[in-house]
Amino acid sequence: MYITWQPLRRFVGAASVRAAGEDPRALIAAFVRGLHAAVVRRPWLPALWIREVIGEHGALREMLFEHVAERVPRVLVQRFAALQKEGAVSADLDPRLLVVSLVGLTLFPLAAQPIWRRLLDAHDVDVAALERHTLALLDHGFGGSHAR
Repeated sequence: MYITWQPLRRFVGAASVRAAGEDPRALIAAFVRGLHAAVVRRPWLPALWIREVIGEHGALREMLFEHVAERVPRVLVQRFAALQKEGAVSADLDPRLLVVSLVGLTLFPLAAQPIWRRLLDAHDVDVAALERHTLALLDHGFGGSHAR
């Protein structure tokens, strides 16, 4: 089963995170684009993620901790924390939850495509359009400040 993680590790691995440089937007874009590229090549990945990692008794959950945690999520947390200390990431954000948010804004919509496409009559939205939407949302989707 170790081979199952190879697509994610290759497309969303620490190398792409390091290559993103010091710009938090580039770091986020590298993650989102890498994950979408992995899904384009292997459309079964999001459903596998939901069933075998998120699911309570998922067969691949422990493999996430053993083979992926140090290479992707923890590296992202470290990078976001460092950028936060430099003032490039808002002090209002928790770097750990930023990673959770990125996963939620990428894998969930990819896994739920059959549902939201039918529910919202969005059969014309392909993975590339979803990627552009996600990046636009993360970059400047709401603008302005929100009430506290």
